[in-house]
Amino acid sequence: REAKDYPKAVGFYRKALALDGKSVDALGGLGVTYEKMGDAKNAVAALVALTEAHPGNRDGWGLLVSLYTRTGQHAKADEANRKLLALSAPAGGGAAQADPAALYTQGAICLNRNDKAGAEKNSVTALTNNLENLKPKTRLKPQNIWARSRMLTKTESVSGAGVMAATRVRFAL
Repeated sequence: REAKDYPKAVGFYRKALALDGKSVDALGGLGVTYEKMGDAKNAVAALVALTEAHPGNRDGWGLLVSLYTRTGQHAKADEANRKLLALSAPAGGGAAQADPAALYTQGAICLNRNDKAGAEKNSVTALTNNLENLKPKTRLKPQNIWARSRMLTKTESVSGAGVMAATRVRFAL
């Protein structure tokens, strides 16, 4: 069983930061530890320091988006997730190639502010990206033909209040 001596962990992360004030691992670990302690203010401070020191760190932005969302800071979550989306999309690829997890998160943020059209757009794009990422993986082996022809995914329908809609996806064999 894992010991949960969070104050001791905070001390170790602080010592690491004394040696390297921009350490990705120490700042991220400190933020997660503070969050587990229920100290959202210090968790946010550590994760903001991480994203300021390493603006290209997708994991740091993802942690910050999650923390902002869990603490009800939806405008800040939206802003941070937009930065994460910008990092996850290849140059010139736009939202069509962005990280599906960031798109799903953006959809949830849109839903929180009652923007059903934005939620649906981001969720559908995320689903499409996931399926596009899956196509080459299912083509690699002949035994995947069955999986390719029987794939069933579920996506939340934002137009109906939380109704799950099943969508059968068939790839050309």
